[in-house]
Amino acid sequence: IAGEDKFSSAAERYLRGANGLLVVADGTRGETIDAAAKLQAQAHEILGAVPVISLLNKADLATAWTTELPSAEEIVDKVINDQVATSAKTGLNVEFAFRQLAAKLQ
Repeated sequence: IAGEDKFSSAAERYLRGANGLLVVADGTRGETIDAAAKLQAQAHEILGAVPVISLLNKADLATAWTTELPSAEEIVDKVINDQVATSAKTGLNVEFAFRQLAAKLQ
């Protein structure tokens, strides 16, 4: 739910019936990792256990990241399930992430 840090009733209606999630955090803003984990937990309350692919976006700016990001193990612990570094700008791993989620849904 783009940019939201909590669900509204509209967001709950949007999620109902979803079979999987792509949870996206911004690699240039470390605080979005915690926000993504909270959103996933809230979605889990609505959907139950569904497949999740966690995306750490802006991989094209990885050399410019100024925030201290958690280790891969910490990200998995917070956001759970598969994780993929992506770049919406360059398309890096975007299709791969969707394919990973699709594979989990089969």
